[in-house]
Amino acid sequence: MNLSIALTAGLVFALLLLRQYALVCRARRSTGSVLPATAPVRNGIYFFHARHCGPCQAIKPLVERLRVAHPNLVAVEVSDDPTLARAVGIAATPSFIAVRDGRVKEVRLGAVSEAWLRQHLTGH
Repeated sequence: MNLSIALTAGLVFALLLLRQYALVCRARRSTGSVLPATAPVRNGIYFFHARHCGPCQAIKPLVERLRVAHPNLVAVEVSDDPTLARAVGIAATPSFIAVRDGRVKEVRLGAVSEAWLRQHLTGH
């Protein structure tokens, strides 16, 4: 009995790691892709989030505070704009997409630091 529980737990853990690896690979493939013409910002950061996402809600106050001074920080609720989320390959939330000249420069899955946000918002 204990061996089967351990094997099942190991299999579940391996599947979760495989899923995470697949998400990271998908995000990396988005690098260099062109934003849709309807995207509101050509240089800045897109914060893709979901209402039901706990980590999204945890980082949202930081994003909202920075948005006051940085109009090039765009928060996108994925269920409100699934077309944009699909266009840049969003498969998990929270996700941050740094863009320059209408192209995806960098993709980050999960929460990011305030320093990373500021660096990519100012282009330094």
